[in-house]
Amino acid sequence: MLSTKFFLVFGVLLVIFTCSKALYYPDLDEKEFDRVVDGSKPALVEFYAPWCGHCKNLAPEYERLGEAAKNVKDVIVAQVDADKHSNLAKRFGVQGFPTIKWFHKKVDKASAEDFSGSRTAEALADFIHQKLGRTNVIRLPKAEAHVVELNPENFDKIVLDPGKNVLVEFYAPWCGHCKALKPQYEKVAKAFKDSKDVVIAALDADTHRDIAQKYGISGFPTIKFFPATSKKQVVEYDLGRSAEDFVRFINSHAGTDLDVGGMPSSAASRIKALETPVREFIKSKGRNLEKAKVAVEEIIQSDSSIKGQLKENAKYYLKVMEKYAQSGEEYILKEIQRLENILKNEEGNITDAKRANFLRRLHILKSFLSNETEETST
Repeated sequence: MLSTKFFLVFGVLLVIFTCSKALYYPDLDEKEFDRVVDGSKPALVEFYAPWCGHCKNLAPEYERLGEAAKNVKDVIVAQVDADKHSNLAKRFGVQGFPTIKWFHKKVDKASAEDFSGSRTAEALADFIHQKLGRTNVIRLPKAEAHVVELNPENFDKIVLDPGKNVLVEFYAPWCGHCKALKPQYEKVAKAFKDSKDVVIAALDADTHRDIAQKYGISGFPTIKFFPATSKKQVVEYDLGRSAEDFVRFINSHAGTDLDVGGMPSSAASRIKALETPVREFIKSKGRNLEKAKVAVEEIIQSDSSIKGQLKENAKYYLKVMEKYAQSGEEYILKEIQRLENILKNEEGNITDAKRANFLRRLHILKSFLSNETEETST
């Protein structure tokens, strides 16, 4: 017969489990939605589509809000893949993505209220607080800060440094577009946090109007790129506002080869200008090494886009060519296997810098194989 003590302990554990149950539901289907969002608690629900660019931009901010909501019993934060569960989206009149709706007591189309504020975790939390009539219900963890904040004291020292490529956002604290850009801009800064020659920076141009006027700032946000040259011929940034857009822009102007996660990407690490001489070199089975090296070195010297990290990558092309001339495809296959084993088996034991260099080597080594395959198939 079970003791009274057992039932007491079991009851306490049950209460703890019930009270600590997470109220963040990142992937509700139709059945779960009706069970979770039933009017017993207010709920903030994002209806998104996996292919939607704006949804991808919002994702890290909404996840940050949701993770903070795990410790809150008073409100539900949830997400619905409205592309997969289209009937549920139609039920609440969702016509575009992302759509964020607030359900207070009644869970129907007429009672749901659309959120139309800035797409940041802070703005979403403020909206919830306003609806609940209380503050600090959701306490967001402090966001990482990799963007360098500029001011009159450090602006020239950082931005005009001839050895640094500097991307500068001129913003105003009250600007809605600036607030919406903030999480994406921070992702860019995080991607380049270990870069020795790229700085992602921002200036409060409303407060520091003299600097803003000097650079012709008339709207917010305005983004300018200051290349690593002594003349600092400023380049206006006029492309998209996603982290991926910014990273591609920096790669093309600074000779970097990163993706938005801060690691080298296959496409960016490889140098298109070297593909022709490498193809000819592979075609000769490595017999024209000296001629091929001269052709590669001439391209490295004459092509202005091969700079920064890409210049280091180009040197590795020369090293691989020498090894290929000695041992053929066998060297490349063995080296690829060695590097892949290190990345797989030593995960957590190597620094990000070493991981990045290993990935660069892998991308370039595989380009030699693809060139060989290309020749074999023609």
